[in-house]
This record gives sequence, C-alpha cells and structure tokens, in this order.
Amino acid sequence: MDHKVYDLFMRSSQEYCIMDEESWVAARLVHNISGGGWNVEADPVFSPFILMGLFIFCRYLDRENEFVSETGDLHR
Repeated sequence: MDHKVYDLFMRSSQEYCIMDEESWVAARLVHNISGGGWNVEADPVFSPFILMGLFIFCRYLDRENEFVSETGDLHR
C-alpha cells in the first residue's frame, strides 16, 4: 500500500497489528474483553474499507485457530 510492504502479526488471539518494514505499527486491532467489541487504532492511510476487511480477515484467522486447536485436541 502506497508502495510500502506491511506485515500482519497475530500477537495473541486478542491482538493483531500491521507493521511496516521499519517496525512502525500502522494499525492495531485489540479485543476489548471487559466491554466487548474491538478497538481499532490506525494510521489515516488506511481507509475504513481496508480496516473492515482487515477486521474480518483477523476474525477468520481467530476462528480458524480455534478450529485447528479443537481438531488437535480430538486427535490426542
């Protein structure tokens, strides 16, 4: 985006962030456990459409992670 490379990191099942090559956090999604929902912090370079797509993708990864964990438990 804007000719920069960004990486998506899952710091935990409750926090995702996008960092550029210089380790600058361009966006963070953090699950608000006490109040519910998610907090989004982002640089203005990200449009709301990109942030929603990111949120949906992170939730997909979260669900996939739960499925893999449950499947692994069944095989033990």
